[in-house]
Amino acid sequence: VMEKYIVNEDNERPVCANCQSEILDEEYLMIRDNFLLVKYFDDQDGLDNIFCSEHCICESLFVAGVEIVEE
Repeated sequence: VMEKYIVNEDNERPVCANCQSEILDEEYLMIRDNFLLVKYFDDQDGLDNIFCSEHCICESLFVAGVEIVEE
């Protein structure tokens, strides 16, 4: 189920918590995992859990790729 963000009365759009860009697309990404919601995100309004892309979510959560090298 996709949630809806209502543009506020000042016609402001949501802003990415990582890159601070205004989100002009029709959707954005959020973390839904309860553990992360409780332990990582602080904002009561959820504004620190709005991301414009997978790249921004990964960067915010310090996700890194690890190359597997066979010896």
